[in-house]
Amino acid sequence: MGPGLTKDEQEWAIRRLCDYFERERGDELNELGAALLLDFLTEQLGPLYYNRAIRDAQALAQRASVGLEEDLEVAKQILPGREEGQR
Repeated sequence: MGPGLTKDEQEWAIRRLCDYFERERGDELNELGAALLLDFLTEQLGPLYYNRAIRDAQALAQRASVGLEEDLEVAKQILPGREEGQR
């Protein structure tokens, strides 16, 4: 089965594949066939979606980091005897 999926998630995905084949293709896909298809899709396409999610997370973290850096710069205290712009 798909690595990283719980048993419940695997069963759900297999049911979805079986339902899809029946609805869209008018064909019956048995559970073994659906499990093999799930393994194939997970192995071949999983990294594509995983890497996309990582890129999205990196972009989000970078945006958050910029905001945090700005907030920290504003939070710096002015040193006694220094001008307003020097922290």
